[in-house]
Amino acid sequence: MSTLVTVLMLCCTVISATAGQTIKKFAELENAAVCIGYTAYFLCDINGDPMPYYDWFHDGVKINNTMRFNMRQTPQYSRLRIINTITTDSGEYTCKAFNAAGVITTSGQLRVRPDC
Repeated sequence: MSTLVTVLMLCCTVISATAGQTIKKFAELENAAVCIGYTAYFLCDINGDPMPYYDWFHDGVKINNTMRFNMRQTPQYSRLRIINTITTDSGEYTCKAFNAAGVITTSGQLRVRPDC
């Protein structure tokens, strides 16, 4: 029988479902502000074993990988790059990471400034 354990530490959140399966959040998404037309980045510092899958959301709506919204995944993190930002890109961005051990989310705000 598997036991779900949540351990909160100063640096991270660790969830362990069964031996060898983990998912860890090492930091929250940081808020960002950019001038209109510039590129914004968010780093989702969550990893685990097995390697998690990542979904990105803008104001609760799932983001698809496009030329302007580029998502990159490595064994250690996922990165969202928003190219040529416009004012409607402002809002809350959420990274959802999940694997057999569980699901962890983190969110941050983007402010696209038109007055730069």
